[in-house]
Amino acid sequence: MIKIKIAMVLCGLTIAALNVTSCSSSKSYATTADTASLNKEYAKINLDMAKLNAKLVDRQNEVVNYQSKTATTAQKAEGAAQKSKETASTATNANVRDAKTAVQQAKKANNRARDAKNAVQDEIDNANEIKSLTDKINKLKERLGNLEKQKAGIMGQ
Repeated sequence: MIKIKIAMVLCGLTIAALNVTSCSSSKSYATTADTASLNKEYAKINLDMAKLNAKLVDRQNEVVNYQSKTATTAQKAEGAAQKSKETASTATNANVRDAKTAVQQAKKANNRARDAKNAVQDEIDNANEIKSLTDKINKLKERLGNLEKQKAGIMGQ
């Protein structure tokens, strides 16, 4: 019973929050008295777009770094794996020192492979961030276009 009440309250709060955000983000300006508010929102959106564009440029500049890091770590991982394989093949002659070296090489190869995997994931994350920033910028551009239409409507009165 309590769980149902809590769920209903949370559902109501979620709906209220969605209504508030949708109302504030798509406010319509119709009279000359609204011009100050329209200009304020217009300036805020322009500032937000400038910040997002700066972040986007930074992320786009990092693409080359991530690609080179991915390639480098992949080569290092491959080299470490090959060296580990060679060391392991010589460790089969029952020499303890060779076995210890083989274990160390295997650990190094594992660490290099993990680094390569992380580099690939970093590159993917950067690409996703670029897409997200681009989507946000496009939404702000759409809102600016809407505000310009409203401003033209107010000026035409």
